[in-house]
Amino acid sequence: MSDITDFADALPPKQGRRLREIDRWISVHYPRLQRSMRWKQPTFTDHGTLIVSFSPSSTHLAIALETEAMNRFEGLIAQRGYSTSSRSVRIPWDVPFDYDFLAKLINFNLVDKADVKTFWRHEVD
Repeated sequence: MSDITDFADALPPKQGRRLREIDRWISVHYPRLQRSMRWKQPTFTDHGTLIVSFSPSSTHLAIALETEAMNRFEGLIAQRGYSTSSRSVRIPWDVPFDYDFLAKLINFNLVDKADVKTFWRHEVD
């Protein structure tokens, strides 16, 4: 499976619908982002650098982020009540998807990574 739509079609119906909706929303609001499957995750890049990727699980959709974005949005993540792992934010399937939050993440990465010429930031963890 190399296409996000094929990937979404293989998920349980509710999860697949949500992922297709997110894919369409990103295509409309951020048409310059390139979509692909990387590490079995729907991934969106700009000029070859990671902007956002998604990893579905049975209970939530994880939005994978680099440390810089995780640190930048730590307060907003807590305010919204989302759980996290070291480099992802977990949004439960049973709540409406937070497109405002996603837009903030994407906008930050587009600006912050405008001059990044690699897939990942060169982070020191």
